[in-house]
Amino acid sequence: MALSKQDYFLLGLSLLFAIGHFYGLQFGLFPAKPFIKGPVILLLALVAFLNTEGRTRILLTIALMLSSIGDIFLALPPAYFIHGLVSFLLAHLFYIALFLGIRRPQLSARNGVIAAGLAVYGVALVSWLYPSLGPMAAPVIVYAGVLLIMGFTASLCDTPKPIVFIGALVFIASDSGIAITKFADAGAWLGYFTWTAYVLAQYLIVLGLISRQEKT
Repeated sequence: MALSKQDYFLLGLSLLFAIGHFYGLQFGLFPAKPFIKGPVILLLALVAFLNTEGRTRILLTIALMLSSIGDIFLALPPAYFIHGLVSFLLAHLFYIALFLGIRRPQLSARNGVIAAGLAVYGVALVSWLYPSLGPMAAPVIVYAGVLLIMGFTASLCDTPKPIVFIGALVFIASDSGIAITKFADAGAWLGYFTWTAYVLAQYLIVLGLISRQEKT
């Protein structure tokens, strides 16, 4: 099904909130931040719900709603960081279940190369950050593993174009930026990258899955 005027309105509203949050990054934490950040992916979830069917609709909508909840937690004081981590961990588990349900029947050499590349990247990033992780080491390692599995399963998706897989890779880049910002004292500029990449990733995944259903 093609996107309707209502869908474009919802996407436009989502992007307006996204731009508002991007502008607000310079102010750090402020009372209205959760109310600006939260609706971005929530509105995208509504578009996904209206334009997908069956198992894809259920799993995708839940993954996006959990992402929106995670966004709200990450817009709160640092004590809520672990709540955001858990929310996104659950979101990635739903994405994994979704991607496995629409995977191609056979693996290829390309999938092996992707798996190896993601594994090397994950080990390198965690090894670099590990001295700074402290008590967060175990949660971060578990999260990183699930995130990379999400990226790999996205490469298995039976879609006409690799939009979903590209979205998953951008998601990995965004989450890597969050980890580097929190544990490696990166510059404030990285926050702008991670937010932009995150929104782009979610949009690519959703639009890729909607496009797939249009062709089935």
